[in-house]
Amino acid sequence: SLEEQRERYARIEPRLWGPVLRWFIRQPFTLALLGVPRAQRALIEAQFPGGVPAYVQDKLRYLLTELPIRDNYFWRVYLTGSYTADCCPNYLRAEHQATLQARVDRLRVHTTSLSGFLQAQQQRYSHYVLLDHQDWMAAHAPEALSEEWRLILQSSTEGARILMRSAGLDMDFLPDFVRERLEADQSGAAHWHQRDRVGTYGSVLSAGLRPATA
Repeated sequence: SLEEQRERYARIEPRLWGPVLRWFIRQPFTLALLGVPRAQRALIEAQFPGGVPAYVQDKLRYLLTELPIRDNYFWRVYLTGSYTADCCPNYLRAEHQATLQARVDRLRVHTTSLSGFLQAQQQRYSHYVLLDHQDWMAAHAPEALSEEWRLILQSSTEGARILMRSAGLDMDFLPDFVRERLEADQSGAAHWHQRDRVGTYGSVLSAGLRPATA
């Protein structure tokens, strides 16, 4: 249970966070080994009090005391290399296989960037799930970031929804012309942030798009 998780972590946390672990976490290669790019490390250092060590400690505490481990299939496969029948994504569960097989012809695979996809398709879309890739773009390809947003706005339907996340506490890298169109849904962002099984991101944006002004 969550209560048991909290009790166990409370016992080990003081011993876990010693000088050696804090030194190890400060090293640039450590987050790189965990798949965290330098752009996200820079966001954490700039926005989170205490920098990377405090960020990792805070997120680990949240992960182990606020998220049920028994059904957290993300961390199970990350740590053990495998799922179980009771701890796996819905698309791997036996009860959903018939539905997936019946609808597999609806899937389309595209090997391209989001901008390339939107330019090629020339269609309109109502939902965009952007994950965290814009953390990297903001640091290394700001012009490509602006182009991606222009294409999103051009291809969106009325009232389209945006869902994305960031290592930073504030997505201040979003271009001004994007901020003018976003109508943030704070309760929706909180809902999705709490449901995120990864548990290590600093912020989530859930927003609708306002109509463009003349």
